[in-house]
Amino acid sequence: MSASTAPASAISRTGDGWEAAVRDILRDPDQVTMWFQPILDLARGVVCGFEALARLDHPLRAAPPQWLAAAARHGLGDAFEATLIRAALARRRELPPNCFLTVNVSPTALTSPEVQAELDVAGSLGGVVVEITEHVPVADYDLVRGAIEALRGRGAQIAVDDAGAGYASLTHITAIRPEFIKLDRKLSSEIHTDPAKLALVEAVGAFAGRIDAWLVAEGIERRGELATLIGLHVPLGQGFALGRPAPAMDAQPRGVEVVRSLLARAPARTALPAKLLDRPQPVSAAAPAAAVRERLADDPGLTHLPVCDEHGRPVALRGADGEAVPVLRASLDEPPGALAQRAMTRPAALRFHPVACIGETGRYLGLMRVERLVDVLARSVHPVHPDPEEGTPR
Repeated sequence: MSASTAPASAISRTGDGWEAAVRDILRDPDQVTMWFQPILDLARGVVCGFEALARLDHPLRAAPPQWLAAAARHGLGDAFEATLIRAALARRRELPPNCFLTVNVSPTALTSPEVQAELDVAGSLGGVVVEITEHVPVADYDLVRGAIEALRGRGAQIAVDDAGAGYASLTHITAIRPEFIKLDRKLSSEIHTDPAKLALVEAVGAFAGRIDAWLVAEGIERRGELATLIGLHVPLGQGFALGRPAPAMDAQPRGVEVVRSLLARAPARTALPAKLLDRPQPVSAAAPAAAVRERLADDPGLTHLPVCDEHGRPVALRGADGEAVPVLRASLDEPPGALAQRAMTRPAALRFHPVACIGETGRYLGLMRVERLVDVLARSVHPVHPDPEEGTPR
């Protein structure tokens, strides 16, 4: 039996053969195939994304983490991760409408020439979420942040994996400022029977809202876990209860009906009324302050104008002084109460700045003034009924 065809158990004991096996994959990358696990929007019961998961068709039967660890030991980790990224990005054309594709990469490999070359070849990265996987400390956050900002400039978004476990700590998250925070699967497991886990997920959700990130619960395997996470208003979910990895991207996994059935039994959630949005056209980040003041003067009710990136996603607000300030983004499906909580956890100087409402792909739809948000929330708690005699609200 040659080293390249030895069982993984034998190789793991002796250490012999792993380098040859990794080099075999690098020489023949067709041995890498991609499977896809759906990520569901837990507020609407629809698929919104897929995580690309590598499968290796090689005589050495081993899980991807074993391959990655072996490649790193032999100085081939960056090239190996680049090969997996190439295989994942090659399937982008199969994405269903309004869905994103998540690809995994370690911070070390992200800054490597091999991975950078694969990402450069891919061109525009709109619809791609680069998921940072990390289980050891990051040596140089400045270098990683530089690579991440370059990816964002080409349309990608960033996710941090395994939040709440290992080195995927809050420090890691605040340094990277991801658009998605993926909870460690151990936090989802049995959350419906564990008050401590429930409280922790609730706290991480509040933190995610503060930095304007989407929370993704991974490892959902039971209906009770799913129901609890929906009740906590965790926006996105992934796991066997929603859909297993498959060779093709299935936009209608069994989890769609499961989520919708749970939503049908849940208390009604008031959505943000689109008719209450202000719809000022975005202003350039480089526009003169005088031009911003002039446009705001045309509508005294507006205090800020949105700044969008080249993909139409709101990235900042500009006020009468012309300075760009952070913007809070929200889907129209978000309950007003949850959004009001997020708005009020902003720094004091930003709390009453308008919220940028976005569509399914993150594109700008309009601005919601906080006073209108509060009015929507108040009416959902204390509905205004017409007086049958006077014909006026009471």
